[in-house]
Amino acid sequence: MSCYRYEKVYFWLAQRYKPCTIFLLLLLFISPRLIQAQTVPEPTSIPELTSISPQGGQRGTDVEIILNGKNVSKATALIFSGEGVSGEIGEKTGEAAVFFSGEGVSGHIPNDSFLVAHVTIAPNAALGMREIRLATPKGVSNAQPFVVGDLPEVGETEPNSGPSEANWVNLPTTISGVIDSVDDQDFFRFNATAEQRLICDVTASRMGSLLDSFLALFGPDGVEVASNDIANGLDSLIDYTIPTDGEYTLRIRDLRYKGGEEFVYRLSIGELPYLDSIFPLGGKRGTENTIAVSGRNLADVESMQVSIAPNAPLGVQRVRVMTPSGLSTSSYPFMVGDLPECVEAEPNNTWEQVTSDEAGANTVTSPIIINGQIGLEADVDYFTFRAEKEQRLIFDVTAQRLGSKLDALLTLFDKAETDDEAQDSDAASDSSAATQPEDGTLAVNDDTMGSEARIDHTFEEAGDYAIAIRDLNNQGGPDFAYRLSIAPLQPGFQLTVTPDHPRICRGDSTSLTIEVSRIDEFNGPLRFVLPNLPKDFAVSPTVLEPDQVQALITLTAPPDAPLGFLPITLIGVGTIHNRRVKRKAEPDPIFLTVMEAPQFVLEVAEVGLSIVQSREAPLHITANRKQGFIGPIELSVVGLPESSEASEAILAEGETGATITIKAGSFFRRELFSVLPPAGTQHIAVTGSATINNEPVVQTTPALPLTIIEAPFVVTVTPLRQSIILPAASPVSESSEGSHTSSEQPTASVSEAGDTITENSTKEVTEEAILTVTVSRQGGFTDKIDVVPIDLPAGFTVSEVSIPEHETEAKMTLTASDALEADTYNIKFTGSGMINGQQFDQESPTVAVKIVR
Repeated sequence: MSCYRYEKVYFWLAQRYKPCTIFLLLLLFISPRLIQAQTVPEPTSIPELTSISPQGGQRGTDVEIILNGKNVSKATALIFSGEGVSGEIGEKTGEAAVFFSGEGVSGHIPNDSFLVAHVTIAPNAALGMREIRLATPKGVSNAQPFVVGDLPEVGETEPNSGPSEANWVNLPTTISGVIDSVDDQDFFRFNATAEQRLICDVTASRMGSLLDSFLALFGPDGVEVASNDIANGLDSLIDYTIPTDGEYTLRIRDLRYKGGEEFVYRLSIGELPYLDSIFPLGGKRGTENTIAVSGRNLADVESMQVSIAPNAPLGVQRVRVMTPSGLSTSSYPFMVGDLPECVEAEPNNTWEQVTSDEAGANTVTSPIIINGQIGLEADVDYFTFRAEKEQRLIFDVTAQRLGSKLDALLTLFDKAETDDEAQDSDAASDSSAATQPEDGTLAVNDDTMGSEARIDHTFEEAGDYAIAIRDLNNQGGPDFAYRLSIAPLQPGFQLTVTPDHPRICRGDSTSLTIEVSRIDEFNGPLRFVLPNLPKDFAVSPTVLEPDQVQALITLTAPPDAPLGFLPITLIGVGTIHNRRVKRKAEPDPIFLTVMEAPQFVLEVAEVGLSIVQSREAPLHITANRKQGFIGPIELSVVGLPESSEASEAILAEGETGATITIKAGSFFRRELFSVLPPAGTQHIAVTGSATINNEPVVQTTPALPLTIIEAPFVVTVTPLRQSIILPAASPVSESSEGSHTSSEQPTASVSEAGDTITENSTKEVTEEAILTVTVSRQGGFTDKIDVVPIDLPAGFTVSEVSIPEHETEAKMTLTASDALEADTYNIKFTGSGMINGQQFDQESPTVAVKIVR
C-alpha cells in the first residue's frame, strides 16, 4: 500500500473515530502485512562450507573468522578437530529486510552465505592443520582446514596489487590472503637486515586451496632477487640470505593466472626455522632413538632424542623442532613401526664391501626394517640376508611417503650367481632388467607404490641373497633417506567410510558405505561396530565376506532420539594370525545429525533376496506418506554388488507402492560377454529422494541381505546384432503367379556397422544365418546343455542345439522366411541342464535380428 493510500485511509478514519481508536484500527490493518513482508524463509538444506578467512591463527590468541558457503546462517555450533581450539557463533548486528506495498508479494535479503565466528586458540594448542565444521539443525557441514601457528598473524588488505600499494608487515609474520581474480597479485613490504636468512613459505595446496602459487622477492632497488613456483607440492618456498639492509618486497600470484574465493593462502615470512630432513625416518615401538635433523635457521640443533611408547599408534606422525628462538620448524613425517630395526653402516656401496665385512654390519635377518640414506650421487647400498627354500619375502621401500626425495630402485641378487656385470649400477638402471634380468639378478623394481619400489619374491632354494637400493636417477644427499622393510607378508586392512556427515530422521534410517583396502593378501571376513553410537539406535548386522571390498550398513534411529549432532566412530574387526584385530575407519569421527521425523518412510516387503547369477528378483517398496506429503519419490538401490543392476522406479504423486527389479549380472554388448557378481552375501538398501519445501530429502530403508548364488552355467549367443536381407516385396505378374524359382546361390556380406548380413539376390523363400552358442561352466558342472529359443517370433525357425558334456560351444542355424516384414525382432534363448536331478534354466542376452527388404 502506497503512502498516498495510507493518508487517504487516515483522513477517512479521522472523520469518524477518536485518535486512540484510529491507532488500534491502523495497527490491526497494517501489522499483518508488515509481519508477512518481514518473514524470512528458514534455510532448510545441509550446510556447506566453501572457504574461511583467515585460514588460521596464532596460538594463545582470539581470532574472528568469516565462514563462507551455503545454508550457514543458522549454525548452532563450531566443531574443531583436536584439542585446544574452540569457537562461538558471532551475533548478528542487524538484518536487512524487504517490504512491498501490496498484498501477495514478499521477499528477503539472502544472508545465509556467510557467518562470523569467534575462535579461541589455547597457548598450548598443538601446531598444525585442524578441521573446522559448522553444525546446524539440518546437519553438519563438510570440513575446511584451519591452521594453528606460532607467528603473529595479519590479513592482506586490498588494494595491494602493485609495489606502490604493498601491505607493510613486521617480521616474522604469517599473512592470510586470497588471490580473488585472474589478474590479482598481492604485494607485501618489510624490513630485512644483512646476513638474515629469509624464509618465505606458502601453505595453500597443502590445505586444499586451488592456488598454484608463484613467489617473487624484490630487493630495495626493485630488482627481482629470488623466485620459486614449486617446493612442497604446488606450494612455493623462497630461501634467501639478505645481502644488505633495506626494504624488500614480496609478490604472490597464481602461476596460471587464475583466481577466486577458493584460491586462499597462508604466507609465512621471517628468519624462520625450517626442517628439511630427519634420519632415521622412523622407529620401533618401545625404543629410544637418536634422530639427526637438518634444515635452515636451526641454530645449534643437530639431533633429538625420541622415545616411542610400547603402545604408540602405528603409522605416521608429524614432528617439529622448537629452536632456542622459541619458534617451531615446519613439520616432518615420522613413522612408528613394530618390526625390529637397524641402521645401514657405510661402506656398503659394493658387493665386496658387504661380503668382506667380518662384523656383518649390513647382514640382516628377516623380518627387519633397514634405515638408510643414499647420501651421495650414484650411491648404492647393499645388504645380505638368508632365505629358506620356498620362503616368500616382501622387500618394500618407504621414502617419498615420508618426505624423502628418493626415487628408489631395488635389485634382488642371488649371491651365489652374482658377478661384476650384475653388480654394475649402470646396468641396474636399465628398466628392462625387470623383465630380462642380468645373470644373478632375481628381480628389479622401481615403482610399485607410486614412486616407491617393492619386490615380492619366493625363493626356490635356501641360501644367502642380497638386496641393493639406489636412486633411479643416480641422485643423492641427506634428504634421500629410506626405510627398507624385509619381511613376510603382513596382512592387514584399512577402512574408509562415507559420508562423513550423514543425516538421519527420528524413526528412520541412513546408510554408510565402507571401503576396505585389503593389505598383503588379507582375505578374512570383517564385521563392523560403532562403540559410541547410543544403544537405542539399531545397526544392520553386516559382515564383509572374504574377497569383498565394499560393505553397506544402515543405522536406524528411535522415534524419540535426541535432536542434534553426535560424533561416532566406526571400527572394523577381523582375525589375523589367530589374533583379533581392530582398525578405526577414516575419517574419525564422523558426525551424525538427528532431525525431526520425516514426511515419508520407506519399507521393503522382503527380509532378504537370493538371486542366481544372471537372473532377476523383485523388491516391493511401500512409502508411508505423512503430514500431507504427496509429491513424487525417486527410488534407487545402494550397496549393490559389482556387476549387478537395479531398475529405475518412481513413486508418482500420491502413489505408495512400487517394484524394483534386481538383476544379478550385466552384459557388455561391445565385448559380447556377461559379467557376473561373485557369489556371496552383501547388504543393500533402498533410498527415496524427494523435494519437500524446496529441500532435497533422502530417506533410507534398513539394510537387507542380498545373496548371489553361483549359476552352474551362463549362456551367451552371438552375434547380438544380426541382419538378414530378403527380396523386396513386389506385385506378382499374371505370367509368374505362383512361380518360386531361383537361378542364383545366396551371397553373404558384412554391413558397415559390423553386423553379419546374409543376402539373397533372388526370390528365395527363406534365408539362413549362423549363430554361435557359448556356455561358461561353473562350480564343476560338466553335463549336457540344451539350448532352445524363448517365444520365437513367427517366421523364424532354429535348429536344435545340444552342447555335449564338457563342451562349451555349438553352432545354431537361424532361418528367416520370406513372409517376415522389414523390422527388428528380439530373440532370447534358454539353456537347460540337469542339476542334482532337477532342471536348471538360464536365459541368454537378447539377440536383435533385423530383416531388411
